[in-house]
Amino acid sequence: MSSASEKIKTCIKWMGKRFSILLGDKGLCDRDVDKRWLAKLKEELAWAKGNQYVCSTLDLSQNELGEESVSAVINLLVQEKIPVLALKLHKNLIGDGVMDAIAELMDNRRPIQEIHLSHNCVSAAGVQRLFEAVAETGSYPSDESRELRPLWLRLEFNYIDWDRVWKAAERLKVSYFCGENRDAWARVSNADKCPSVAMHFSFVNQHMGRNSSSKVTRAAQNTFIFYPVEEKSQTTNGSKEKPKTNNARSEE
Repeated sequence: MSSASEKIKTCIKWMGKRFSILLGDKGLCDRDVDKRWLAKLKEELAWAKGNQYVCSTLDLSQNELGEESVSAVINLLVQEKIPVLALKLHKNLIGDGVMDAIAELMDNRRPIQEIHLSHNCVSAAGVQRLFEAVAETGSYPSDESRELRPLWLRLEFNYIDWDRVWKAAERLKVSYFCGENRDAWARVSNADKCPSVAMHFSFVNQHMGRNSSSKVTRAAQNTFIFYPVEEKSQTTNGSKEKPKTNNARSEE
C-alpha cells in the first residue's frame, strides 16, 4: 500500500457526528490519488454512510492535484451521500473540469457553505457553472445556521473574465455580494435581503490582471451588491433577515 493511502486514516478527524478530511499541504499529486487510495478513503468513511454524518471540511488545498483526482474524491462523497460544508481546493492545478463534481456536491443532502478555489486555473465558464448550480438547487441563501447566509466563494488569482460572470448571474437571477467576509452584506446600506452568493473582495485579482469594469471597481471598495430585478425581499414576520456579522476574515 502506498504511503499516501496509509496516511488517510490519520488525516480524518472525528468529532461526534461531524468529521473533517484534512489533506491540505500533504504533497499530493495525481499519481497518489489512484484506485487503491480512493478505496482506502471509502473504507475509512464506510461507517459514516447513511448515518447522518457530515463532513465539516474537505481540505485538499495546497497540493498538486488536477481535475480528475479532485473530482474523484468529491464524487466519492457524493456517492456515499455524505454532505460537505466547506470545500478547500485552493492552490492546486484545477480548472473548469471540476465544476460538475462540485455542482453535484452542492445538490447533496445538505448544501455546501464554503468553496475555496483561489490560485487555480478557473475561467468565467467555471464560475458560471457554479452559479448555475446555485440557481438549480434553490438552496441559497441557506439556513444551515438557522439564519439565512450566502454561499461563500474564494476565487482570486484564476483566469476569470468577470463581465461574463455578471451577465450569467443576471440571466440566472442569482444575487451576489462582494465583501470582507461572508456576512458583510448585512452592513451594506442598500442591502435588503441575504444574497445567494458572497465573494471575498480579493476576487478582482486575477492572473490576467484586474478587470476594470465598474462593478469590479466598486467590489474592490467593498460596496457592491447585486439583486436581480425580479427578486423580492426575504422576510420573517415582516422584518428583514440579517445575520450577526463576524469579524473580518481575509485568509482562506
